[in-house]
Amino acid sequence: MLSHLLWSSAPSALDQGRTPYVDALRSARAHVAAPFFLPGHKLGEGLPDAAAPILSCAAPYDLPELGELDNLFAPVGPLDEAQRLAAEAFGARRTWFLANGSSAGVIAAIVGCVRLAPPGARAVLLPRNAHRSAVHALVHSGAQPVWLVPEIDERTGIALGVDVHTTLHAALAEHGAGAACVLLVSPSYEGAVSDVRAAAALCAEAGVPLVVDEAHGAHLSLAPGLPEGALACGATLVVHSTHKTLGALSQAAMLHAAHTPRPAGAIGAVYAAAARALALDAAVSGALESVCSSSPSSLLLASLDAARHQIAGAGARGPRELRRAVRLAAAARRAFAREPLARPRLVALPAPARGVAATDPLRLTVDAASLGGGYALEAWLIENWGVYAELASVDHLTFVLGPGTRGAHVRLLLAALRGAQACEPARAREAARSRLDRTRLGAVLAGSTQLSTPRDAFYAQSEAVPIEDAIGRASAELVYSYPPGVPILCPGECVRAEAVALLREVRELGGTIVAADGELHTLLCLAEGAP
Repeated sequence: MLSHLLWSSAPSALDQGRTPYVDALRSARAHVAAPFFLPGHKLGEGLPDAAAPILSCAAPYDLPELGELDNLFAPVGPLDEAQRLAAEAFGARRTWFLANGSSAGVIAAIVGCVRLAPPGARAVLLPRNAHRSAVHALVHSGAQPVWLVPEIDERTGIALGVDVHTTLHAALAEHGAGAACVLLVSPSYEGAVSDVRAAAALCAEAGVPLVVDEAHGAHLSLAPGLPEGALACGATLVVHSTHKTLGALSQAAMLHAAHTPRPAGAIGAVYAAAARALALDAAVSGALESVCSSSPSSLLLASLDAARHQIAGAGARGPRELRRAVRLAAAARRAFAREPLARPRLVALPAPARGVAATDPLRLTVDAASLGGGYALEAWLIENWGVYAELASVDHLTFVLGPGTRGAHVRLLLAALRGAQACEPARAREAARSRLDRTRLGAVLAGSTQLSTPRDAFYAQSEAVPIEDAIGRASAELVYSYPPGVPILCPGECVRAEAVALLREVRELGGTIVAADGELHTLLCLAEGAP
């Protein structure tokens, strides 16, 4: 029965102690005697000499989609079991493995919702500081963005989440009838967790799916001291970068469909809800095929199976390692509190507050302005101590702890920051110049007028114009700083003086700008007369 697929109360027959895809990959490798299939290195025998020292151990398992390894887009064997195990472990109704990163999951989730939306429902409500993959989804789907302005912490200038009770509530009241979905980003790069539970309730009332880009939150809900994850809070679709905060390899991610609440009332309502859920699954699956490789890496898929086992198998050490990371982060915070003058100031985001329901304790963000800014401090830490941050911005550095973090790592970080304070590594750049103009940042995050949809602007005839002459015209390109990949200009958006000034400022202060003209002499704009 259709409803049985979604609401069966039968006990699970799944064994979280199994690693079906890892086992299948190991078995397949042992069985291959003559590899007349792709890839061309043939189990590592043909690896380039320069790469052999670092790839020779993994290359024998770099296998294509052999029959015994299943098919990612039509799984019936070990991949199907591995994905069902992951869905159970993370509390999802269905899980898709992604070998193209969480970007592919964000795109597929939005495109799937747009495909399934009623005629005329072409709006996507999303924060102006969403990841660039969300803009790619707008281009791919042809949807019209409704930008949600995130809150900004007044003390630090760090962008937080969207305030659900005011900003999202007002946007749904105005645009809900024409909305294909709502996208929220939670947690943020610096660890601000949105009120997903309240957002899910608002979206359910409006009949609009809620997609949560939880790329930085695959670990949430998995250990004491960590905030609740989006799946537990009622989001419709949730994207995890399993490699970011768990044990998978880089580029390995998951997309989850949440359990559908069983409707009360007549059996017809139950069947209708089940049909909608399965239709969404089909729409998302189709979208994934359009943005994912037809040759997924067996190594990445195996790492996803193993990462799930690490947090859910019998005696799994993943939760223990996350608990240890929480303790180490707490110890680091105590050290900062004891020696406030011996290192840069630790940023404490407000929580709860507008746009923030909680914060991820595994993020440590320091104010680097007194040492010449985040870019200068990052370079000094790398050169002198081998300490690498996850995110450098104009004013801050963010360090992320995870299952693999050890006490020695944290002690080295603290010692390096003490050394930075003592050596003042960034005297070459005046501290006063290190701070980003928050007025400009706020203006950009407030969004600009969309002169065309991102899709129309992306495919329209364009021309490179001097950057000053671009002001007032429609951008034909996506321009962003990386990391974190948050757009400063979106296709179809009116170029404003504040955005141009912000781009120049970020670049002058050491940030990387990704644009057609990386020197920022020109911008691509819609050609005069282009629709």
